[in-house]
Amino acid sequence: MTINQRLMLALVSLLLVITVVIAYASRYVAEKYVQEINQQLNASLAMYVVDRLSLMDAQGRVNTDEMKTLAAQAMTINPSAEVYLLDTEGQIIAHGLPENSIQKTTVDLVPVQHYLQQTKAFPIAGTDPRTLGTQKAFSVAPIIAEDKLLGYLYVVLGGKRFDSITSMIEGSYVLRLTAICILALVISGLLVGAILFRKITAPLEALTQQVSEFTQSHFHSESLQHNTTLHNTKEVKALDDAFVVMATKIHTQLEQLQENDQLRRELVANVSHDLRTPLANMQGYIETLLIKDSTIDTEKRRQYLAIAHKHTKRLNQLISALFELSKLDAGVVQPNFERFSLTELLQDTIQEFELIAQEKQINISLNDTHEDVSVVADIGLIQRVLENLLHNALRHTPSKGRIRLTIGRHNHEQISVSVADTGSGIGSDELEGIFDRFARGKEAKQDNYSMGLGLAIVKRILELHGTQIHVTSEMHHGSEFSFILPQKAA
Repeated sequence: MTINQRLMLALVSLLLVITVVIAYASRYVAEKYVQEINQQLNASLAMYVVDRLSLMDAQGRVNTDEMKTLAAQAMTINPSAEVYLLDTEGQIIAHGLPENSIQKTTVDLVPVQHYLQQTKAFPIAGTDPRTLGTQKAFSVAPIIAEDKLLGYLYVVLGGKRFDSITSMIEGSYVLRLTAICILALVISGLLVGAILFRKITAPLEALTQQVSEFTQSHFHSESLQHNTTLHNTKEVKALDDAFVVMATKIHTQLEQLQENDQLRRELVANVSHDLRTPLANMQGYIETLLIKDSTIDTEKRRQYLAIAHKHTKRLNQLISALFELSKLDAGVVQPNFERFSLTELLQDTIQEFELIAQEKQINISLNDTHEDVSVVADIGLIQRVLENLLHNALRHTPSKGRIRLTIGRHNHEQISVSVADTGSGIGSDELEGIFDRFARGKEAKQDNYSMGLGLAIVKRILELHGTQIHVTSEMHHGSEFSFILPQKAA
């Protein structure tokens, strides 16, 4: 069942309940209104009769002749009136009706007292002796002789004929007209409700259709845009906006998953290639040693073992870099922020690579700083960044080249760090992807082991610090890598 059908069912049920309530309320109000008017018009009837007729003597005996005369006159004046003579306890001691027509011989005096003392507003309903379980409007007056209460004259206004009056009310033109008006209002309410509900639910149905199409298209729908026809209410517009954002995000994430899957395939292929090369070289030299063990001299044996050892070290570096990058991507590594001297860290890192630089005749220098610059970061991870950048610079800088590390002030709260070299440089078409896993430049392709894990690790570490690595380069003129670090804790 659609939401429109549910709303219409709820509206029909509500209108039916309202119609039934109004019908019963109208009938009840009409009866009470007739009783009130009848009681107000005949309020002084009983008192008038008591003043004119002597219905009881001083000893409380009933004047039968007067009673018969009263009954005859009452029936003539008001055929619906029924006259009863009550004693002080409410017992009926005389009336002008057939004996077998009386169902109750006692009248409740509580309503009588309310009537006489005027403690309740009209209509005041009292006992109807001719009908069990029914109360009707009445007029009553006390009968007093010599300051003594002898009884009450109790006149039921409506009596047995009131039932026919009720039937007349139910079949009256006014009530029929009222019923027709109520029915017209119900039908009008249904029509207006159907139009309004359709207007309200149409955008929801359209949005549901849009969601269904997006799902059926395997989350690659081309219609991921705002539908202006849905914006008839603020809530539906917000729902449509949320769906477009969600659908766009799902679509983007699917594309990223596909891209990551493609990168994973390339990663496996590159890992297989770059790990196979040192393994093959190691295997070749070791097999040569085993096969030609007795014919190889000591110097050649030492040379073969040195080459195998070099490939072993390289293989260990590649595997360590893979594990390090995988831990960074998985979020296992979290920075431990602390304040430390950036100047001392750069000097220590330069000393670490000084021997390698001397062997390659490369000059490594740090710009003159007149102050000890401190930053807030993870000292171990930042050292790893500097080591990877220096290692990368040393690998691509030719003999007698220069590598310069620079500390500068980015603004009053941030320090900039750069590593510049005079190496081979990077082509503009290759700059965008050098931080991807296993990225290779033209110069790097000559080295079978120059996987782009070092720069990928640098990028990931700096992202954990909330900053980015930037690069500028020119072919045959060198490259410069720079990043910024905060001087205050975030």
